Amino acid sequence: MSDSIKNLTVEEFTTPCAHVLGPENTVEQAVKMMSENNIRHLPVLDSNKKVIGIVSERDLYSSHQLNIKGETTVQNIMKTEPYCTPAQTKIYEVALTMSENKYGSAIIVYEDESLGIFTSTDALNALIEVIRGDF
Repeated sequence: MSDSIKNLTVEEFTTPCAHVLGPENTVEQAVKMMSENNIRHLPVLDSNKKVIGIVSERDLYSSHQLNIKGETTVQNIMKTEPYCTPAQTKIYEVALTMSENKYGSAIIVYEDESLGIFTSTDALNALIEVIRGDF
């Protein structure tokens, strides 16, 4: 493996997080936000903009199966210990952690407190680019 591939950071394949939730948002609002924006993961931030959780499409599906109503807050269904990592983390480290722990996404944290999301689809896209020789 070439050094340029070994040194790829997750930042190069991360999508900026344009949509987030607060713990007080409802499950119904989360469903609507995901549906309207064609996304499957939403970070949950507290009032200080600190990441306190993540809600995935799978969480919403599970809550539906359990008959949780749309007015229930995301605080009741979110994963409370999401995988967060700095933007400069090597992509292979992030992909390995996601694979070993069966995480569907990682929240990427930048120095200026903005967020990104790196999903299993992003990992596959990175693999395709490496195999094609784009790096």
